Amino acid sequence: VHKRASYVARGRYANQLERWLAIFPREHLLVLRSEDLYADPAAATRRATDFLDLPPLQGDAFSTHNATGGPPMLAGTRKMLEHEFALDNERLAELLDWDNAWP
Repeated sequence: VHKRASYVARGRYANQLERWLAIFPREHLLVLRSEDLYADPAAATRRATDFLDLPPLQGDAFSTHNATGGPPMLAGTRKMLEHEFALDNERLAELLDWDNAWP
């Protein structure tokens, strides 16, 4: 039940990141935005392999698998979520030294 009914709690990334940062130094963690991965999977993957000091991946171009679609989010739902996560996203942006947690 927790897995299916805890979307808001699991969306509070700053809380989760702070637990990791309590154990690991910041320079040992790489956090990437899924939006960046979707927009340019090769660049995001390259950042990961560079961070891990691994050679870049070779082979076929990146493609989308298991993509699902659906209706656009209702404006009221988006507004409610933006309000719900505003402070958490600000804290996340501060933790990661990002201009904004979400574009």
